[in-house]
Amino acid sequence: MKKIKKISFILLIILSATIFYDQSRSYYCLDDGNCITVWKRFGGDCYIIPGKYYGLNQPNGEHLLADNFQYISMFFNEEKPSTIIFRNEGSSQVGGPIKVCNQKKDNVIFVEFSELIKNELYDDHATSFSDVKQNIQYMVLNIFENNAFDKDGRRL
Repeated sequence: MKKIKKISFILLIILSATIFYDQSRSYYCLDDGNCITVWKRFGGDCYIIPGKYYGLNQPNGEHLLADNFQYISMFFNEEKPSTIIFRNEGSSQVGGPIKVCNQKKDNVIFVEFSELIKNELYDDHATSFSDVKQNIQYMVLNIFENNAFDKDGRRL
């Protein structure tokens, strides 16, 4: 009987640790209040959700689906507060594409970076990644390392 209790206790601890890890998230916020939730899941999936997401189920609103090894830049334009522009910066492993899930389209939506959008973010004389327009804020996410930096290089 004692052996069954010990095994049950160990299984309970393992199950609890698994659920805790799967339900852990990171929240990254810029000074202007724009926040992103990064929710790494077992199996290599990662949800990137606008704002702070506390739900237990897969988000059913706007989000990105990436792998746990992605680097992603997120751009926020104060003139278009309902749009987040994202740019796939690659992966530390063999990563796949980032899937955009704009399901409700009545809130914030994600738009993938393109040459057309580049003009919205950068001045004509921009020479580097950080030369964004004055009204643009951004963060660079390293999902694997659980960190993010703003345009001034400060860790979020």
